[in-house]
Amino acid sequence: IHPDVKWYGLDEEANSIKISDVRDFRNWLALKPFEAKVKVFVFAGAERLTGEAQNALLKSLEEPPPGNVILLLVPQAENLFDTIRSRAVEIKVPPFRPEEIRNILIQEGAAEGEAEFLSRWAQGELALARRAREEKWFQTKNEWLDRLTENPVSFLDEFAGAAREEAARVFSFLVEWARDLLVCRACADSSALIHADRVELAERIASAHAFDSLLELFERLEELRKSLGDYANQKLASSLSPVLVEYL
Repeated sequence: IHPDVKWYGLDEEANSIKISDVRDFRNWLALKPFEAKVKVFVFAGAERLTGEAQNALLKSLEEPPPGNVILLLVPQAENLFDTIRSRAVEIKVPPFRPEEIRNILIQEGAAEGEAEFLSRWAQGELALARRAREEKWFQTKNEWLDRLTENPVSFLDEFAGAAREEAARVFSFLVEWARDLLVCRACADSSALIHADRVELAERIASAHAFDSLLELFERLEELRKSLGDYANQKLASSLSPVLVEYL
C-alpha cells in the first residue's frame, strides 16, 4: 500500500500482462517519488508479459529515470526475452528449506503432521504450502490414499471424466505416491518420503512388490501425467489408469 510501490501481475489467474500495464508503468515511472527516495515497480509473474509488452519495456529498462527500481519476478531468467535479460541484473532467490516452511506453518497454526507433509510436498515454495493448507490438501490427500488402497478401480473411475486441471492433480498425486513406494522399497529412510505421515502404509505396499514393478508403475504414471500436459486425449489417459491397479 506504500504510494511509491507499484505492483503489476498480481492476478495470478490472468493469462498475460499486457502492453496496457506497461504503458501505465511508464506513466508512473516519469513521476517523482511521493514519500520515499525511490519508487519501486514489481512485475509479479513477469513470464506472463506478452511479447509486445516486453518490447515496450526495453527503453525503460535501458535508460530508467533516476530514483526507480524495477523488479521482474520470474521462475527462470530464460522466461524473458534475451533483450530484457541483457538490460537487467539477475538475482537468484533460493527456495525455502523444508524445515523453514514447516516451522512457519506451525507458527501459523498448522498441526505438526500437516506442516511436515506440506513442507516436503511444496518443494521450497512457501506460498504453495500456504495455499495447500487453506485448501486442506493434507486432509484431501489422505482421504484419496484411503480410497485408493481400499478400491483402486473405484477411485480411478471417479476421475475418468474430470476436467484437465483436476485430472492433472490426481496424476501428480499418484506419481508422488509411486515415488514414495519406490523410496520405501529402495531404502528404509522415511525422511526421504513426501507422505511421511503414511510411512507404515507405504512400507506395507512396497514390501509386496519388486523394485522393478514399482519403477514401472512410476514411469507409466509419469508418462500419463506428461500426456495430459501435452494436451493428449484426457479420456485415453484415464482409461489406461486401471491397468496400473495391479501395482497398488
